[in-house]
Amino acid sequence: QPLLRIVALVLGWSLTLSVSTYCLFGDAVMHWKQPQLSASFSLGATMTVLTQLVLFPKLVKRIGEHHACSAGLSAVAVGLAGCSLVHLQPFHTVLYLVNRVGSGVADTATATLVALSSKGREARSRNLALIQSTRA
Repeated sequence: QPLLRIVALVLGWSLTLSVSTYCLFGDAVMHWKQPQLSASFSLGATMTVLTQLVLFPKLVKRIGEHHACSAGLSAVAVGLAGCSLVHLQPFHTVLYLVNRVGSGVADTATATLVALSSKGREARSRNLALIQSTRA
């Protein structure tokens, strides 16, 4: 469980970078204003939800929860690093979406792994609450 909590913390920080810090980046580097930022965030949130509903179940059936979590974390790393380095459109937006899809996979995989590795309902509830608290 401690490693899963660290993964949850990393994912929470990546989401913070993908939203609040990205506002500053978008304004300073990309010269975006509110309409462009809102569109990016809306598209990113949509991609995350679609990933959790459509892609994640298929991915888990194919490679399992552990590998899905690793793949999601890798996508988050590539997406965030790529966004900071690549400013040319549409590549920048694609990298932002890679980050958000990776977040959807890794976050869901982490919650799944916590639920599966917890012994009993009470432990599962406590452990899921602990990983959720890393986002506060």
